[in-house]
Amino acid sequence: EIPLRLVGSEMCIRDRRETITPRMATASRISVLGCPVDVLDMDATVQRVRQAIETRVSLRHSCVSAAKLNRMHHDSALRQAVRSSDIISADGAGVLWAAKMLGQVVPPRVTGIALFLQLVRLAANSGWPIFLLGDREPVVAAVANKLRHAYPTLQLAGYHHGFFDDEQAVVAQIRDAKPALLFVAMGTPRQEVFLHAHQSALQAGFSMGVGGSFSVVANVARRTPPALGDLGLEWLHRLAQDPSRLMRRNVVEHGGFISKVVRARLGLYTSMHD
Repeated sequence: EIPLRLVGSEMCIRDRRETITPRMATASRISVLGCPVDVLDMDATVQRVRQAIETRVSLRHSCVSAAKLNRMHHDSALRQAVRSSDIISADGAGVLWAAKMLGQVVPPRVTGIALFLQLVRLAANSGWPIFLLGDREPVVAAVANKLRHAYPTLQLAGYHHGFFDDEQAVVAQIRDAKPALLFVAMGTPRQEVFLHAHQSALQAGFSMGVGGSFSVVANVARRTPPALGDLGLEWLHRLAQDPSRLMRRNVVEHGGFISKVVRARLGLYTSMHD
Protein backbone atom coordinates (compact mmCIF):
# COMPACT_ATOMS: atom_id res chain seq x y z
CA GLU A 1 0.00 0.00 0.00
CA ILE A 2 1.31 3.44 -0.93
CA PRO A 3 1.70 5.81 2.07
CA LEU A 4 -0.80 8.63 2.51
CA ARG A 5 -3.53 6.49 0.95
CA LEU A 6 -2.45 7.47 -2.54
CA VAL A 7 -5.56 5.98 -4.11
CA GLY A 8 -8.56 8.02 -3.09
CA SER A 9 -9.73 11.57 -2.62
CA GLU A 10 -7.50 14.61 -2.65
CA MET A 11 -7.98 15.01 1.08
CA CYS A 12 -6.57 11.52 1.66
CA ILE A 13 -3.35 12.44 -0.11
CA ARG A 14 -2.77 15.56 1.90
CA ASP A 15 -0.89 15.69 5.12
CA ARG A 16 -3.40 16.23 7.93
CA ARG A 17 -1.78 19.53 8.89
CA GLU A 18 -2.16 20.81 5.32
CA THR A 19 -5.91 20.35 5.14
CA ILE A 20 -6.25 23.35 7.46
CA THR A 21 -5.70 26.68 5.73
CA PRO A 22 -3.28 28.80 7.79
CA ARG A 23 -3.51 32.57 8.14
CA MET A 24 -2.42 34.12 4.85
CA ALA A 25 -0.67 37.43 4.16
CA THR A 26 -0.78 39.89 1.33
CA ALA A 27 2.98 39.56 0.84
CA SER A 28 3.92 36.64 -1.40
CA ARG A 29 7.30 36.07 0.28
CA ILE A 30 8.95 36.50 3.63
CA SER A 31 12.59 36.11 4.64
CA VAL A 32 13.81 33.65 7.26
CA LEU A 33 17.47 34.19 8.16
CA GLY A 34 18.02 35.65 4.70
CA CYS A 35 16.28 32.89 2.77
CA PRO A 36 13.08 33.74 0.86
CA VAL A 37 10.05 31.61 1.76
CA ASP A 38 6.82 31.79 -0.21
CA VAL A 39 3.57 32.41 1.66
CA LEU A 40 1.62 29.88 -0.40
CA ASP A 41 -0.54 27.05 0.85
CA MET A 42 -0.78 23.68 -0.89
CA ASP A 43 -3.59 24.69 -3.26
CA ALA A 44 -1.84 27.89 -4.31
CA THR A 45 1.43 26.04 -4.88
CA VAL A 46 -0.26 23.40 -7.04
CA GLN A 47 -2.00 26.15 -8.99
CA ARG A 48 1.36 27.83 -9.68
CA VAL A 49 2.68 24.54 -11.02
CA ARG A 50 -0.40 24.03 -13.21
CA GLN A 51 -0.06 27.51 -14.69
CA ALA A 52 3.64 26.99 -15.39
CA ILE A 53 3.06 23.74 -17.26
CA GLU A 54 0.10 25.06 -19.22
CA THR A 55 2.02 28.19 -20.26
CA ARG A 56 5.28 26.25 -20.80
CA VAL A 57 7.25 28.27 -18.29
CA SER A 58 9.96 26.33 -16.47
CA LEU A 59 9.50 26.35 -12.69
CA ARG A 60 11.93 25.03 -10.07
CA HIS A 61 10.81 24.34 -6.50
CA SER A 62 12.72 23.94 -3.25
CA CYS A 63 11.61 23.02 0.25
CA VAL A 64 13.42 24.39 3.29
CA SER A 65 13.69 22.95 6.77
CA ALA A 66 15.63 24.05 9.84
CA ALA A 67 18.55 21.77 8.96
CA LYS A 68 18.66 22.96 5.35
CA LEU A 69 18.53 26.63 6.30
CA ASN A 70 21.41 26.12 8.71
CA ARG A 71 23.43 24.27 6.09
CA MET A 72 22.86 27.05 3.56
CA HIS A 73 24.94 29.41 5.72
CA HIS A 74 28.15 27.48 5.06
CA ASP A 75 27.33 25.85 1.69
CA SER A 76 27.35 28.50 -1.03
CA ALA A 77 26.28 26.12 -3.81
CA LEU A 78 23.22 25.01 -1.83
CA ARG A 79 22.48 28.61 -0.84
CA GLN A 80 22.51 29.80 -4.45
CA ALA A 81 20.43 26.83 -5.62
CA VAL A 82 17.69 27.31 -3.03
CA ARG A 83 17.53 31.10 -3.10
CA SER A 84 17.22 31.15 -6.90
CA SER A 85 14.26 28.73 -6.88
CA ASP A 86 10.97 29.96 -8.33
CA ILE A 87 8.98 28.62 -5.37
CA ILE A 88 10.39 28.01 -1.89
CA SER A 89 8.10 26.20 0.55
CA ALA A 90 8.38 25.84 4.32
CA ASP A 91 8.72 22.09 4.81
CA GLY A 92 9.68 21.86 8.46
CA ALA A 93 7.97 23.11 11.60
CA GLY A 94 11.23 24.78 12.59
CA VAL A 95 10.86 27.25 9.72
CA LEU A 96 7.37 28.22 10.94
CA TRP A 97 8.70 28.66 14.48
CA ALA A 98 11.53 30.86 13.20
CA ALA A 99 9.16 33.04 11.18
CA LYS A 100 7.00 33.58 14.28
CA MET A 101 10.02 34.32 16.48
CA LEU A 102 11.31 36.88 13.99
CA GLY A 103 7.98 38.68 13.62
CA GLN A 104 7.28 37.43 10.12
CA VAL A 105 3.98 36.16 8.77
CA VAL A 106 3.98 32.43 9.45
CA PRO A 107 3.86 30.71 6.04
CA PRO A 108 1.66 27.67 5.40
CA ARG A 109 3.50 24.40 5.70
CA VAL A 110 3.89 22.51 2.43
CA THR A 111 5.91 19.33 2.85
CA GLY A 112 7.85 17.92 -0.07
CA ILE A 113 6.30 14.47 0.02
CA ALA A 114 2.74 15.83 0.19
CA LEU A 115 3.38 18.16 -2.76
CA PHE A 116 5.02 15.32 -4.70
CA LEU A 117 1.99 13.08 -4.27
CA GLN A 118 -0.45 15.88 -5.07
CA LEU A 119 1.37 16.62 -8.31
CA VAL A 120 1.58 12.96 -9.34
CA ARG A 121 -2.18 12.74 -9.01
CA LEU A 122 -2.62 15.97 -10.98
CA ALA A 123 -0.25 14.70 -13.68
CA ALA A 124 -2.25 11.50 -14.04
CA ASN A 125 -5.49 13.43 -14.38
CA SER A 126 -4.01 15.98 -16.78
CA GLY A 127 -2.01 13.70 -19.06
CA TRP A 128 1.34 15.20 -18.05
CA PRO A 129 4.36 12.82 -18.26
CA ILE A 130 6.63 12.58 -15.23
CA PHE A 131 10.23 11.47 -14.70
CA LEU A 132 11.62 10.01 -11.47
CA LEU A 133 15.31 10.46 -10.69
CA GLY A 134 17.10 9.31 -7.57
CA ASP A 135 17.57 6.75 -4.81
CA ARG A 136 18.72 3.18 -5.54
CA GLU A 137 17.59 1.33 -8.66
CA PRO A 138 15.26 -1.11 -6.81
CA VAL A 139 13.67 1.76 -4.90
CA VAL A 140 12.95 4.04 -7.86
CA ALA A 141 11.70 1.05 -9.85
CA ALA A 142 9.33 0.15 -7.00
CA VAL A 143 8.06 3.73 -6.87
CA ALA A 144 7.43 3.71 -10.62
CA ASN A 145 5.47 0.45 -10.36
CA LYS A 146 3.41 1.65 -7.39
CA LEU A 147 2.50 4.91 -9.07
CA ARG A 148 1.54 3.09 -12.28
CA HIS A 149 -0.68 0.77 -10.28
CA ALA A 150 -2.26 3.61 -8.31
CA TYR A 151 -2.82 5.75 -11.40
CA PRO A 152 -3.34 3.69 -14.58
CA THR A 153 -3.55 6.90 -16.65
CA LEU A 154 -0.19 8.19 -15.39
CA GLN A 155 2.34 8.76 -18.16
CA LEU A 156 5.75 7.74 -16.85
CA ALA A 157 8.33 9.26 -19.18
CA GLY A 158 11.11 7.33 -17.44
CA TYR A 159 13.11 6.83 -14.30
CA HIS A 160 16.77 6.55 -13.32
CA HIS A 161 18.60 5.79 -10.08
CA GLY A 162 20.56 8.52 -8.33
CA PHE A 163 23.99 6.87 -8.26
CA PHE A 164 25.62 8.11 -11.45
CA ASP A 165 28.82 9.88 -12.46
CA ASP A 166 27.95 11.12 -15.94
CA GLU A 167 25.56 14.00 -15.24
CA GLN A 168 25.38 15.06 -18.87
CA ALA A 169 24.18 11.62 -19.98
CA VAL A 170 21.41 11.65 -17.36
CA VAL A 171 20.43 15.19 -18.28
CA ALA A 172 20.22 14.15 -21.94
CA GLN A 173 18.06 11.14 -21.05
CA ILE A 174 15.63 13.32 -19.13
CA ARG A 175 15.54 15.99 -21.82
CA ASP A 176 14.84 13.38 -24.52
CA ALA A 177 12.03 11.91 -22.39
CA LYS A 178 10.30 15.33 -22.39
CA PRO A 179 8.68 15.16 -18.91
CA ALA A 180 6.31 17.87 -17.77
CA LEU A 181 7.31 17.17 -14.16
CA LEU A 182 10.66 15.99 -12.83
CA PHE A 183 11.02 14.66 -9.26
CA VAL A 184 14.56 14.23 -7.91
CA ALA A 185 15.33 12.21 -4.78
CA MET A 186 19.09 12.55 -4.32
CA GLY A 187 19.21 14.26 -0.93
CA THR A 188 20.43 17.71 0.06
CA PRO A 189 22.51 19.40 -1.28
CA ARG A 190 22.99 17.21 -4.35
CA GLN A 191 19.41 17.39 -5.66
CA GLU A 192 19.15 21.17 -5.30
CA VAL A 193 22.55 21.80 -6.91
CA PHE A 194 21.78 19.39 -9.77
CA LEU A 195 18.46 21.05 -10.61
CA HIS A 196 19.97 24.51 -10.34
CA ALA A 197 22.85 23.65 -12.65
CA HIS A 198 20.75 21.91 -15.30
CA GLN A 199 17.33 23.57 -15.16
CA SER A 200 17.59 24.99 -18.68
CA ALA A 201 19.06 21.85 -20.23
CA LEU A 202 16.53 19.52 -18.59
CA GLN A 203 13.61 21.37 -20.24
CA ALA A 204 11.10 20.06 -17.70
CA GLY A 205 8.06 22.21 -17.05
CA PHE A 206 8.43 21.74 -13.29
CA SER A 207 11.19 20.25 -11.18
CA MET A 208 11.64 19.70 -7.46
CA GLY A 209 13.81 17.81 -5.02
CA VAL A 210 11.86 15.32 -2.92
CA GLY A 211 14.55 14.07 -0.54
CA GLY A 212 13.65 10.67 0.90
CA SER A 213 10.14 10.55 -0.55
CA PHE A 214 10.90 7.64 -2.89
CA SER A 215 11.94 5.47 0.05
CA VAL A 216 8.70 6.31 1.84
CA VAL A 217 6.51 5.51 -1.17
CA ALA A 218 8.44 2.28 -1.74
CA ASN A 219 7.95 1.39 1.95
CA VAL A 220 11.70 1.34 2.53
CA ALA A 221 11.34 4.11 5.12
CA ARG A 222 8.41 5.09 7.32
CA ARG A 223 6.86 8.52 7.17
CA THR A 224 6.71 10.67 10.29
CA PRO A 225 3.46 10.01 12.23
CA PRO A 226 1.15 13.06 12.18
CA ALA A 227 1.29 13.41 15.98
CA LEU A 228 5.08 13.90 15.91
CA GLY A 229 4.85 16.10 12.83
CA ASP A 230 2.38 18.41 14.54
CA LEU A 231 4.95 18.93 17.30
CA GLY A 232 7.74 19.60 14.82
CA LEU A 233 9.53 16.36 15.75
CA GLU A 234 10.11 14.88 12.27
CA TRP A 235 13.83 14.95 13.02
CA LEU A 236 13.31 12.73 16.08
CA HIS A 237 11.39 10.16 14.02
CA ARG A 238 14.13 10.07 11.36
CA LEU A 239 16.81 9.89 14.04
CA ALA A 240 15.14 6.85 15.60
CA GLN A 241 15.23 5.06 12.24
CA ASP A 242 18.90 5.77 11.50
CA PRO A 243 20.67 7.03 14.66
CA SER A 244 24.24 6.28 13.58
CA ARG A 245 23.99 8.37 10.42
CA LEU A 246 21.74 11.18 11.61
CA MET A 247 22.79 11.86 15.21
CA ARG A 248 25.54 14.36 14.44
CA ARG A 249 23.62 16.04 11.61
CA ASN A 250 20.53 16.59 13.73
CA VAL A 251 22.41 17.88 16.77
CA VAL A 252 24.69 20.18 14.77
CA GLU A 253 22.21 21.47 12.18
CA HIS A 254 19.22 21.99 14.48
CA GLY A 255 21.35 23.41 17.27
CA GLY A 256 22.97 25.82 14.83
CA PHE A 257 19.60 26.86 13.46
CA ILE A 258 18.11 27.59 16.88
CA SER A 259 21.20 29.62 17.80
CA LYS A 260 20.91 31.72 14.64
CA VAL A 261 17.20 32.41 15.20
CA VAL A 262 17.77 33.49 18.82
CA ARG A 263 20.65 35.75 17.79
CA ALA A 264 18.56 37.24 14.99
CA ARG A 265 15.75 37.92 17.46
CA LEU A 266 18.26 39.81 19.63
CA GLY A 267 19.64 41.72 16.65
CA LEU A 268 23.00 39.97 16.89
CA TYR A 269 22.91 37.96 13.68
CA THR A 270 23.74 38.92 10.10
CA SER A 271 21.74 36.92 7.54
CA MET A 272 23.37 34.70 4.94
CA HIS A 273 24.98 36.30 1.89
CA ASP A 274 25.89 34.95 -1.53
